[in-house]
Amino acid sequence: SDQHRFFVEAMASEPGSEAWARYHCVRGTDGGASPPNDWASVFGGPGWDPIADASGNPTGWWYLHLFDSTQPDLNWEHPDVRQEFVDTLRFWFDRGIDGFRIDVATGLVKAPGYPDSGEGSGRRSTLDEILDLPQWDQPGIHEIWREWRAVADEYHPPRAFVGEVWV
Repeated sequence: SDQHRFFVEAMASEPGSEAWARYHCVRGTDGGASPPNDWASVFGGPGWDPIADASGNPTGWWYLHLFDSTQPDLNWEHPDVRQEFVDTLRFWFDRGIDGFRIDVATGLVKAPGYPDSGEGSGRRSTLDEILDLPQWDQPGIHEIWREWRAVADEYHPPRAFVGEVWV
């Protein structure tokens, strides 16, 4: 959420800060005037929103949201993000929650360098054809899932996960 303390801290920080590194905050093209690439939001429009400074002026930096702009994509390669999620899992498992549904389980890791996907030219996945896009099903995702599985297996009985996986 854009209301999470991580994102609030990031937006109050200078461009390129450690707080920004918890998200996919990237310098735009055309001197920062355009999004970093052609990735689209699943809900329509670009997958990037511009980041403004405290006065509301553009910084030339953009943050990624593959869904709604109030749902900035976390950078799962950042140790703070990984630890926050492990702590959240333990918080709920300690209270007796049996498991979690992992929403958009294939969208956690992004291709290095944020290459264009071709979506800007109308290239889109359909139910019949799942395209190989740089923002979905990337190497490294299984490492994250294994980390969560290890936490769930610490409990008796082991906790469950159900993943939304459509690739």
